[in-house]
Amino acid sequence: MKLGDRVWWLSHARGHWTRKIGVVVLVVPPGQPVINVLSRRYDVTSIRGTTRVTESYLVEVLVEGRRSKLYWPLSHWLHKE
Repeated sequence: MKLGDRVWWLSHARGHWTRKIGVVVLVVPPGQPVINVLSRRYDVTSIRGTTRVTESYLVEVLVEGRRSKLYWPLSHWLHKE
């Protein structure tokens, strides 16, 4: 995947599955702490974890009625739209 790709994945919480759709806004190299590659544009308080062993992607999802939210899903969950 590359910057600007539209992607989707399924998220599960509280017994409910949700299809999330967003845009890849950052490619995170393997072993690199995500905090080191984030720009100041993004709020990192919602990002959990420190590094991933494979290349990973930060995805911006527009949330209806609110500002966008940043996710760091596992790469194997992502599908190009």
